[in-house]
Amino acid sequence: MDVKTGFFYLFSVVLLFAAFRVITARNPVHAVLYLMLAFSQAAAVWLLLKAEFLAIALVLVYLGAVMVLFLFVVMMLDLNIDSLRQGFWKHFPLAALIGVVIALEMAYVLMGGFRLQGSAPAEMAQAAAAQGSNTKALGLLLYSEYVYPVQIAAVILVVAMIAAIALTLRQRKDTKFVNVKDQVHVKAAERMSVVKLAATLPPPSLGAMLFALSVIGIFLNRKNLIVLLMCIELMLLAVNMNFVAFSHYLGDMHGQIFVFFILTVAAAESAIGLALLVLLFRNKSNINVDELNSLKG
Repeated sequence: MDVKTGFFYLFSVVLLFAAFRVITARNPVHAVLYLMLAFSQAAAVWLLLKAEFLAIALVLVYLGAVMVLFLFVVMMLDLNIDSLRQGFWKHFPLAALIGVVIALEMAYVLMGGFRLQGSAPAEMAQAAAAQGSNTKALGLLLYSEYVYPVQIAAVILVVAMIAAIALTLRQRKDTKFVNVKDQVHVKAAERMSVVKLAATLPPPSLGAMLFALSVIGIFLNRKNLIVLLMCIELMLLAVNMNFVAFSHYLGDMHGQIFVFFILTVAAAESAIGLALLVLLFRNKSNINVDELNSLKG
């Protein structure tokens, strides 16, 4: 076993461990941190598969933006997780059985695809890698064959941003505004006043297994909206992992193009999902999925 294979197994084991902790962690902050660890390990695996641009995009877009947004929302809300975890370990054996079956089925289908192709795709992948950089090849495809889907992806992101703002925007009575007229006519003596304040004290097969773990997480945390969103992110990551693997094996950049668009949809889903979570907590003081129907109208 060479060094590259050793690193692949190391990153894969850490990725699966982090994904397992996402669905079993009692603290939602810890779950988000484990999800960030999972995405960082996935980016490392993609680097080994010569998908450099997608790996950097995963780090910048997800670890730098989406996961920080998850962490911000979780830390902003006072979530009561214990009431949502009732029956968690009671249903764990059934969920684990379903996950194992799904993992075996996906592994059988995916490995069958590798066996049918033979050794020719591996030679094609090596030839494609020798022609130029991954980023250049991806850019040429994006802005030639996929120029219209790129524009659609941009529209999806804009719509998701507007929807997230519209869902969380509310009129507050304690909002303060600046009166320009009073500001212009203010006197120098009125600009500063000394106020005495009371002292206060400070307050006290990788893709298949990853997909199976996400399904187990959805089954076990079906009432917890924040963990459901994390499990959906893991599920999309598993799909992207398979696309990158087959793209590397077949020497075909089109698989990485699909990963690019899936990342766009996943980012939009995260924005709208977190906006719904904030709206649900604001109205019901909990994040139970069963309460989503009460937001109608």
